[in-house]
Amino acid sequence: MSTSWRSCSGTWRWSTWKWRTRLPRCVSSFRVFVVSAKFEGKPLLQRHRLVNTCLAEELLHIHAFEQKTLTPEQRAREQQK
Repeated sequence: MSTSWRSCSGTWRWSTWKWRTRLPRCVSSFRVFVVSAKFEGKPLLQRHRLVNTCLAEELLHIHAFEQKTLTPEQRAREQQK
């Protein structure tokens, strides 16, 4: 994995950023969880496009990619459940 996600993290100031291998033996299958205030007022597809743009270099080499994007308020509500 290159460092573009780190530069995105610094630029975006993610509240939470988790990058995990989706399957134990599949090194090109990933799941990402991002919480950012930049997602406020944006529909899901636009949020995913923002993350995809940030990870464009990595996505060229990834077989499967799953993402979950939340605002800080959505994350707080989710944690209260």
